[in-house]
Amino acid sequence: MTASNPSDKPISRLYRGARLAAPVGLTYIPVAFSLGLLAVRAGLSPWIASLMSAIVFAGASQFASIAMLRASVPPLEIVLATLFINLRHIVYNLALLPRLGIRSLVMRCFIGAIMTDEAFSFGSLSTDAGIRTQAGMLGLAGTLWLCWNGGTLAGALLSPTLPPMLNAALGLMIYGLFIGLLVPALKKAPRAVAISAGAIVIHTVARQFLPPGWAMVAAILGGSTIGPILDIGGDEETKPEQVADVD
Repeated sequence: MTASNPSDKPISRLYRGARLAAPVGLTYIPVAFSLGLLAVRAGLSPWIASLMSAIVFAGASQFASIAMLRASVPPLEIVLATLFINLRHIVYNLALLPRLGIRSLVMRCFIGAIMTDEAFSFGSLSTDAGIRTQAGMLGLAGTLWLCWNGGTLAGALLSPTLPPMLNAALGLMIYGLFIGLLVPALKKAPRAVAISAGAIVIHTVARQFLPPGWAMVAAILGGSTIGPILDIGGDEETKPEQVADVD
């Protein structure tokens, strides 16, 4: 474990955070590229698509909002659905930001705004205490932000120049990614099967009675209650593995 070093320079912590994030950041780029393609196909300009990635910076909610835009879902339903999808980020920031020792309110808000699942995981579990500082998290979360926004802008700008068949194929890439993430989770955690199946059933039923946006909200709320119910009387929680030091 790398101990916290008072003489450790901020630029060194910034670099270590960026280096820790780089491998994951590279995987962000093709996914963000497909997001840019889908956004342009949904009628957004490249610059609006890029602005959405810069401000929202939440892949799942961005893909969901673009799908709802293409389905002509009312704006209020899109906002509420994406709000519920992103509620976990509030928990992330409440858990991690107090450990960073950041005094500036502006900087706390900025790092909170660019916090992602991966940034929270690495920031929480890294054996390098320098990552859990203002400079370390700027390097970590900032690198992920740059990769995501660079990929979105590239996809949005190149979308009109790509052959239609290639454009369509790249647009389908995100579904393969989600399947690739979901299937291993289902194999390792049987409870994930129940949660996923429950959310699918709730969404399917809700679509018969509710508009698409409200149906998604119902699926999110219903699916999120299944996990705690299954945890009652369940197995003892396992301790998460730590993220190795990048030095």
